[in-house]
Amino acid sequence: MQRIFRMFHETDTPFLKHWNALIAVALTVFWGSIAAKTLSQELQQPNVVLILADDMGIETISAYGSTEYKTPNIDALAARGTLFTNALATPICTPSRVMLMTGKYSFRNYSAFGVYPEGDKSIGNLMSEAGYRTALFGKWQLRGALPGDLGFDEYLAHNMIPGAEGDRYWGGRYGNHQGESVNFSGDTNLTVDADAYGPDLLLGQLNNYISKQVTSDQPFFVFYPMMLPHWPFVRTPDSVDTDANSHELFQDMVLYVDKIVGAIVSHIDRAGLADETLIIFTGDNGTYPGLGAMLANGTYWEGAKSAPLLPGQKVPFISAIGTLHQSVSDELIDLADVLPTLADAAGLPTQLVRRDYQPDGRSLLPTILGTGPSPSRDILLTWYPSIDTRPYYSALYVTDGKHKLYHGGAFYDLLTDPFERAPRYPNSGVSGETASRTRLRNALDAWMAESERLKATPPQPRILASWHNAQIPRSGATTLEWDVTEHVQHAAELGATEVTIEAVQYYGLGRVVVSDLAVFENGSLHAAATPTQAVTQLAQASAGAEVSYPYHQNKKDNVFRLALRPASDVRYALRAKFQRESVPIMQGLRSQTNGYLFLIEGTRERKTSGD
Repeated sequence: MQRIFRMFHETDTPFLKHWNALIAVALTVFWGSIAAKTLSQELQQPNVVLILADDMGIETISAYGSTEYKTPNIDALAARGTLFTNALATPICTPSRVMLMTGKYSFRNYSAFGVYPEGDKSIGNLMSEAGYRTALFGKWQLRGALPGDLGFDEYLAHNMIPGAEGDRYWGGRYGNHQGESVNFSGDTNLTVDADAYGPDLLLGQLNNYISKQVTSDQPFFVFYPMMLPHWPFVRTPDSVDTDANSHELFQDMVLYVDKIVGAIVSHIDRAGLADETLIIFTGDNGTYPGLGAMLANGTYWEGAKSAPLLPGQKVPFISAIGTLHQSVSDELIDLADVLPTLADAAGLPTQLVRRDYQPDGRSLLPTILGTGPSPSRDILLTWYPSIDTRPYYSALYVTDGKHKLYHGGAFYDLLTDPFERAPRYPNSGVSGETASRTRLRNALDAWMAESERLKATPPQPRILASWHNAQIPRSGATTLEWDVTEHVQHAAELGATEVTIEAVQYYGLGRVVVSDLAVFENGSLHAAATPTQAVTQLAQASAGAEVSYPYHQNKKDNVFRLALRPASDVRYALRAKFQRESVPIMQGLRSQTNGYLFLIEGTRERKTSGD
């Protein structure tokens, strides 16, 4: 085609120059349309590799602005494709994984931690139905179904054999699609070197699988739910410091995640499959509490896994098909969008997918390909249940990316307050907040109208504020004080004749105990609580509960309640004394996060309307 352009442009006749220009334009349009058509045909069913990191928030990736972690391979993937800046998961593992695999919000099908919903098909089934060869390598941890039940032809998975999971990194046991187990101790059908590193075993199997697909007429789909960098924080094959603390080991594990992503991308490139393979890298929730990093914008992004805060929910989401299209997208997305995106890439009819899978998400493929904006989904819902007995771990809320509204009425500006330290009230006077609150409330009410499960979710207590340990010393005791007049007066405006302030540990490694809590009215002590007075229904429900993680702990002496009758001409101050309790797992964790909620509940003598 370039030779044809040169032939037309080499004439000097003005008349011909005019026609040459028109013909050149026509040829450009014609050949451009042919090229676009060919490109579209090639991408009708691209291969797909989906990588899901475990407990890895945005602050661990330099492409997202981390100043403390260097992830050159993940950054390179972002540079050749699309980096989504507003991707959300749920704050804990199983609800996120089920949402990703089914395309549905958790309130529709989540049953229990570590359980796959009975009767639901998965992305494996979907891609198999579209004619793909399918494989899974990585963490399973979903009782009630095996990968083979959910459409994966081949698999090698950790945490699939009940009672024999072993360590996820060194000395673990893996089950495969042939019903065999791979055990580092060598006492089962297949054995590997006892010194082998689990993620390396999975990487080798994954890349070998891709190599076998090069000559196949069928596209392939590989799902790689990583075990890294989930706790326990242990050495990797690249770790050098034998005396490294927990934070240093976590950094090593993040670097190994980056190394593995680079190895997968390089293997795809060497196989000549880069231009026909869609790669997606994302995460299941935020980073483990006690970890964090400074972002380039000056924000210290604190790990908040399991907490309904943005740092517990915001995850990396990067996609690329070769170097087809490069962009940064601020679209609001979540893991429910993965299944519709894969269905779109696989060429499955939208109506069929809606009928058979009923996803809540929408396809991101137009954004990934650069063919136009993806279908709009301006408000996202999050519902996830408590994984222990404390009701304030359960959460139901909606967000439009800027604002967030809880079922109980608490409203936040996430752009200025991602850690939710300062709730916004209807009388704040900030332009646009009333309209945003109404829009979010209408969306939440619409979801609740269609779900008995959501209707049954108790409203969360109204959150006065939460503080992170940037203000709490690593050891010893400290006393902090806050003006809470606005919060108390707001409760009174809603009709509360008595206000109860309650302090409870929100999340964190170990515990930071509140040893004293006091409320002051116009500078004078109004009421105080000590451990001997702090016996509440909430505390009783928490006592002796079996919990899954060392930071999900609470005791009767760690919950405080104070009651007061609000008055319009009084200023209220809340004072709390904190004492850190150390646990061995906290070694080396620089921030040692412990969030505290100061909750407000209003008792009303007459029926009034709330926000």
